[in-house]
Order: sequence, then C-alpha cells, then structure tokens
Amino acid sequence: MWLLLSGLEYSSLVLLLLLACVRAAAATSSSSSSYSLHTYLHLSKVSTMETPSNSESHLPEVASAAAAAEDSEDMLVAAEDQVASSSAAATAEDSEDMLVAAEDQVASSSAAAAAKDCEDMLVAAQDEGAAEDGEDKLVVAEDEVVSSAAAAEASRRGVGRLFMLAARRELSAIAEGLPPPPAAVDGALQTRAIRDTFHAALLGRIVDSAFSLDGDAPIPRHKAAFDAQLSAGIPRLEGLSTLWSQRVIAASLELDKTLAALKTAGKHPSGRAAIIDLEAQIAALFPADLIAWIPVARLERYPRYLRAAQTRLTRAVTDPRKDAEKLAPVAALWSSFVAKQRHAREDEAGDVREIRWLFEELRVAVFAPELKTPVPVSVKRVSEMIAALGQRRVW
Repeated sequence: MWLLLSGLEYSSLVLLLLLACVRAAAATSSSSSSYSLHTYLHLSKVSTMETPSNSESHLPEVASAAAAAEDSEDMLVAAEDQVASSSAAATAEDSEDMLVAAEDQVASSSAAAAAKDCEDMLVAAQDEGAAEDGEDKLVVAEDEVVSSAAAAEASRRGVGRLFMLAARRELSAIAEGLPPPPAAVDGALQTRAIRDTFHAALLGRIVDSAFSLDGDAPIPRHKAAFDAQLSAGIPRLEGLSTLWSQRVIAASLELDKTLAALKTAGKHPSGRAAIIDLEAQIAALFPADLIAWIPVARLERYPRYLRAAQTRLTRAVTDPRKDAEKLAPVAALWSSFVAKQRHAREDEAGDVREIRWLFEELRVAVFAPELKTPVPVSVKRVSEMIAALGQRRVW
C-alpha cells in the first residue's frame, strides 16, 4: 500500500514538473522553448516507462501540454519567420528604393549631361550656322563685287570692239607700222603667233587711249554718245600709235643691250651673283602680257631702268663685293615686300603698285645714282612704306 502511494506521489511530482516546464516554454525564447520541449519529452518518456499503470490517467494532460508546447514553438518559429520575412521585405523594399533612387540619380545625371550636350551642340550649331551665314554673305558680297567688275570690264571690251570695227580703216593703216615685241628674256624665238598677239594687244591699248576707255570716263550707252566719242577719238589714233611705238622701241633697244651685257658678263665668275639678281629683275619687268597692262608713262621709264642695270653689271664684274653690299638691304626689303603684299587689302592696291615701282627707282639710286630718279627714294623710305601696309584703315 505504501509503495502504491509512493508511486502516485512520484507521478504527481513528475506531472507538476512537466506543467512547470510547459509554462516556462511558453514564456521563453525560441531556442529556450526548443530545449524545454526536448527535456519535457524526455522526462515524460522516463515517467511513462517507470510508472506505466499509474500515469495513464494523466496522459491526456501530458499530450495537451506537449501539444501546447509544440504549438508555442511553432508560433514562435512562425513569429521569427514573419519577423525575418518582414525584415527581409523591409530590406528588399529599402534596397529597391535605393536602387530606384540610384537609377533616378543616374537618369537625372544622364539627362543633365545629355541636356548639356544638346545645349552645347545647339550653341555650336548656332555658332557654326552664324559663321557659315556670315561667310556666305561675305562670299556673296565678294562675288557681287567681282561680278560687277567683270561685267564692267566685259562692257568696256565690247564697246572697244565696236570702236575698232568703226575705225577699222584707220587701224589697218596703223597696224602695218607697229613695232615687233620686245625680245624674250629667256632667249626664245618670236613666232608669228607671238607677234600677232602682241600687235592685237598694242592696238587695243591705242584704241582705249584714243576713245577714253582706259580711264574713269563712262562708256557710251546710246548711239549719239558713241558717235560723238568715235568722232573725237579717230583723230587721236595716229598720234597715240606713234607714242606707243616709240616707247616700245626704246624699251626693246635697251633690253637688247642689257641681255647682251648679261651674256658677256656670264663669262666672268666674279659677276655671277649680280647676274642672277639682274635676270630676275628683267624677267619681272618684261612678262609676256606686259603690253596689256603697262601704262605708257611707266613704259617710258624702262630705258632708264635698263641702263642702270647695265651700269651695275659693269661695276659688279669689277668689284663683286661692293655690289653684294649694296644689294643686301635692297634684297631684304624686296623679300619683305613680297611677303607683305600677299596680305594687303584691296584698297591698298595703289600703294602696292607704288612701292613695286619704287623698287626700280631704288635700284637706280643704289647702283647707278648718276642716272637720277624722278622722286627722292631711299631704303628707309621704302621700308617705311612697306611697314605701313595693313596699318591704314578705311572707316
């Protein structure tokens, strides 16, 4: 009997301990709950094995307690999972927000950069368009000026042709007495084609002078003006023909002498430097189209230029060192002038022509001062005129 009571008391004690474990399991964390449940199951197994008959009445309570503990564990695990899921969701949402924000920032930066690029491209395009428009306008203006000048020249030539036709009888008589062209500087023989071209150009200059087509006088625009100009010009044809012929002949004679002197001086090595310089000077004085543009007053000075060249050549052969000393400043000035005239403005064309002919006078003054010059000229004066090119402005 005592043993039976002792067994029941022991079973009750065990159940009380199990209930305490269950209650503790509900109040603890997930890890502590798992450990208590494990302990509870172990103790329940031991109790059942030790007192199978006396503990059968308590099995439903034990099962309920175990189920409650298991439910508590499941709820805790579920709660942890939910918390973890919530945290993960929050983290994912935060990450997504950060990603979206980053993408927005990148997009904004890209948009800003693209906008700046577009703005730069637009400004560049506008600048390019403005520059192109300005350049186009300038080209158009230049083309208009060139076209106007070309049209005026074409009109002048057309009227000159009409005067030549109207005065063909007088011009035919004049053409028979025209002089031959100057000798070729390079020694080439004069063909009939060269002579015919020269005579046609010379007749054209005579007609222009006789009928006032070589100045600023307006060309006739109707028959009455043309007839009046024709009547005034025909009497001048013969005198102008004589004047031009004399100038051409005088220049040709001095050219022949100069070319012969160059040929003779070529036999003396001491005059080689002067010969090279003089050949370049003479080639510039006598281009193939000389008679088409040279003013008759300028052609009148050619013999003096050529006589100065002959005098220099004689002295250079005797004293080449002194000739080289005289040539040095003149050659330096010429190089400066050639470089400067390339960039001269159109309104400086008259200054460029004046300087170009002053070089011929400077050569006379430096190498043959006894031949005199019509105007005072020096290295200093020519240098100052060259320096002034590009300085003057037209307002």
